[in-house]
Amino acid sequence: MIAHDSSRLFVAYVNDGPITLNAALNMYIDSDQNRQTGFRGTGNDFPIGAEYLLQGANLYRYTGDGTSWSWTWVGTSTFALSGNIAEFSIPQSWIGNPSAFAFFLLGDNTIYPGGSALDQYPDGAIRSGGSGSFFDYRIR
Repeated sequence: MIAHDSSRLFVAYVNDGPITLNAALNMYIDSDQNRQTGFRGTGNDFPIGAEYLLQGANLYRYTGDGTSWSWTWVGTSTFALSGNIAEFSIPQSWIGNPSAFAFFLLGDNTIYPGGSALDQYPDGAIRSGGSGSFFDYRIR
């Protein structure tokens, strides 16, 4: 779930079990809505060009060439955890005050022992050539 007020962006997750804030919880944000700029996945298979990554409670800005993993820390979000629910709040200015943005979510279970799945929301977001699905969010 996503919402906003005049200066902040709010993101909430509901998981099937208790949430741990780590690299498994990822929201990729395309603040200019241009797939040719930002991170497109190491295999060029993301549906967006992400300028920002909300990973756990930390926000990062992309600094690479489109397919290299290169991020700079922007800041730590305000957050709250309660069992299987996590809520985050970041200033809209941290992502450039966009009037709209594209995004998708990626649960990377490979960081856990024995984990192998990548949970994508929407389903099928990561596809060859970047032809997968994503969400659009309008602020203004």
